[in-house]
Order: sequence, then C-alpha cells, then structure tokens
Amino acid sequence: MAPLKYVALGSSVAAGLGIPPITNRFAQRSANNYPNILAKKLGAELIDLSVSGATLKNLLSEPQRYFYVISFEPQIKGIPADADIVTISGGGNDIGYITGIMRDIWSTTFSGRLLSRLLPTAEDLSNQDVADRFTAIIDEIRKIAPKALIVLVEYPTLFGSDDPIQDTPLDKERIRHHRSVADSLEKAYQLAAKARPGVRLISVGELSREHGVRSKEPWLPLSTGINIVDSSANRCISQILQISHQNDTTQNCSQDFVRIAQHVGDTIAAGDPVEIAHLKDVFGTGALGDDDFARALVWGLDNWQIEMFSGAGTTSVFLNMCDAVEGAVDDVPGSAIPEEGVGLEKALPNFASWFKTDYIANRICSRLFPADKGYKYGLANGRTAETVNEHMGGWNYTNSTRLMWSNGELDQWGTRGVSSKFRPGGPLQSTEEVPVFVIPGGHHCSDSFLSQGVNPGVKAVQEAEIAYVKKWVAEFYEQKKG
Repeated sequence: MAPLKYVALGSSVAAGLGIPPITNRFAQRSANNYPNILAKKLGAELIDLSVSGATLKNLLSEPQRYFYVISFEPQIKGIPADADIVTISGGGNDIGYITGIMRDIWSTTFSGRLLSRLLPTAEDLSNQDVADRFTAIIDEIRKIAPKALIVLVEYPTLFGSDDPIQDTPLDKERIRHHRSVADSLEKAYQLAAKARPGVRLISVGELSREHGVRSKEPWLPLSTGINIVDSSANRCISQILQISHQNDTTQNCSQDFVRIAQHVGDTIAAGDPVEIAHLKDVFGTGALGDDDFARALVWGLDNWQIEMFSGAGTTSVFLNMCDAVEGAVDDVPGSAIPEEGVGLEKALPNFASWFKTDYIANRICSRLFPADKGYKYGLANGRTAETVNEHMGGWNYTNSTRLMWSNGELDQWGTRGVSSKFRPGGPLQSTEEVPVFVIPGGHHCSDSFLSQGVNPGVKAVQEAEIAYVKKWVAEFYEQKKG
C-alpha cells in the first residue's frame, strides 16, 4: 500500500520558525516542525509548503514576498490531487498575534524596531472575517484534492494568565491584549470548522492551557529572539494529530455501525415479531428482550476503552472487530476498505458472525458468575449505578484522604468520571491533597500496566502516581509511630 500523502500549509507555527535544522532559510522551515514529526510517525510522504510569516491570503491566492521579491507562490498551488491529509495552521499573522508579541519584545532596541518593519502588517479583522478566510481555503482544497482529510490545527497557548513576564516589556495590560487576540483566533478556527462539516479541528489552544509560559511544562518558551515556537510544542502537536488520525482510521467501521444501529432500531420500532425474531436469531440472541438485544450489540464497541499503546493493532479486540465487520483481510490484494464502509448488506452478517463466534460466549454475566451458596454478583443483588453513587458520593466525593483520580483523555467512561465536563462545577481540579491525572490520548486504565509506559503521557502519569503512593506510605508509617 502506498504511503499517505500529507500536505502541510501554514505560517511559523507549522514551519517551525527558528528550530534547527532549517531546511529553507527564506521560509524559515524546519526539518523538526510538527508536520515532519507527524509524517515520520505516520510513515507518510510529506509535502511541506509552510512559510514563516505567511497570512491566510498567502495560503490561498497572494504570493508571499521576501525582501520585496516574489519568493513563494500561494501555498495551495502545491497541493496534489491525490493528497490524503492537509493540515492548516495560520491566521495569526492576519490579526497580529505572534507578530504583535514579537513587536513588543523587539521594541526595546533600535535593531529590534528596524526588524519589526519586516513583519506582516496586521489587519483589523473580526473572528468571522478570519473564519471566512479559512473556509475559502478549505473550499479550494476540496476542489483540488476532493478526498483529502482537512485538519485545522490551532496555535498552542502562549500565555496562560495575565501575569507580566519578567525582563520583557510584556506587562499585564499587553499580555491581556495578546490573550484576547489568541481567543479571537481560536474562535475563528471554531467558526470555520463548524461552517464546513467534515473538517477536523484540533483544539491545541485548549489542550495546552496548562502549558503556557512559566508553567511547569511550557510548550512555548518565550525568548527575546524570534524563536517563539520550539520543538517541544511541535512534538506535542504532532502527538495530538497522530491520536486524531488514529481515530479517523476507523471511519469506515464507524459509518457501517451507524447503518447497523439504524437497521436494528428501525426493525424493533416497526414491531413486526417475525422480522425482530429473525434479526435476533442472526446474532444468536433469540432469547433476549428487545432492549437487552440492542444493548448486547454495543458490547464490541465497549472495547474502545481498553485500547493499548504497546502492541496496538495486534491484540486489539476493537480493531479486530472492525476488521471483521469490514471484511478486511491482511496481505490480500484488493482488500482495502472504502472510506464510506462496505454497506449494511455486508456489514450486518459480518458483524453477526464475529459477535457469535468470537465474542458472546464469554460475555454473559450469569454464565460467568452463577449463584453460589446464596452469593450473587452485584447486579443480581439489585445494585445499580444510583445505589453505588448514593453510598460513595459520586462526583461530589472530594473530602478524601490519600485518594488520587486517573482518567484517560479518550476513555469512553470519561463523561462519568470526576474529569467530566458535565460534572457539576466542572472537572475536578487537581490539588496536592486530591491529585487528578488526565492521560493525554489515554483510554480506560491506560496507566494500569507498566508496559503502557511506552507512551510518554502514560509514563509521566505512572511516575507521578508512584511518587504519591511512596509519599503517602511514608506518611502513614510516620503517623503510626506517633
């Protein structure tokens, strides 16, 4: 299979301004920017068209001049018709975001003020104006490369608070101004993504909120030079994009499951007992009631929660299920699956076969845990989510001692945990007394196995958890002595 063809468009955030090694000194394009890092992780062929200082007009229609000489054609002209992925990172130069910060920093010296004249001039644009520029680029890309996945990649957070930066001219007022510009740019990305269904938005700004300047792990160190974006930010962005792309690789499976779910729902809703009985028999679940039958079909999807970072794709129940549904066969010519899936006629019997032969036998609670001398499993004893929450306190249990919380960013149970955005009062904030960890790209219990430490995010959480356990054990014995 040919490698993915990946095209990167954008300004300095994409180009990697100031990060060695520089492969094009006029574009200030780095070999260690996030497009290069991502391409290596995906095994993709990269066409990097990003140029530091570019505006969205330079991406779409206007040549970008370097010292008043036409140097770069509009970036969009370099996109091939067979592109698979196109990322866009820009807009900041249109409204004077990074360039505005650079002007402030350079304003303290004569040479800096001279250099500032070379920076793009900001326009007075609303976030809708910037969004319209994004959508114009998106529309043109779809004409050139209709099958490409288009991804909008936001700028990382630079300032997490209004606090002034020591030894720079960035006082509270100026930082507040630059943060408002960043907020406006983020809004433009969101408006553009909403206006063009199918475009993926990577909310780097939100994901990097706790990694601004002067945080414990800043993604973007601030210097008095021009190196605003460093390699650590590019590594983080590439990791986020890789996770997003991995989510996209099962889109055909997802679409076929939508068809299956619609068919099952329509059949049950129609109320024909013969048709309902036939459908249940296809899955070997003739004895189940309608609700239990429909719920049982979700079991395979539940395995998304236990995706592993090490050995992914070799023992993944979820991906094996998707392969079965789509009829994928390794190393067989012509077995590639279309993006839109194989359709209900093929997907339904494929799923039913996998469900009966590979999955259902060991997944029925009453078979696994029959009553023994009066003892029963929790559900058989009448326990429910409500009774457990009533006993334990649910989301509101925060007055704890030596209890830490760990959640996977992609955990399907995440909306039910303390880090859920639906929790009253918002996600539980981490404190020294009640630590809360969210594993970047993590699934359910990703930190439970040391082998999953091959993922840097998991490893960092595991090390922090172990440190807390050591500390608490030591405190326990100290208290015991007293």
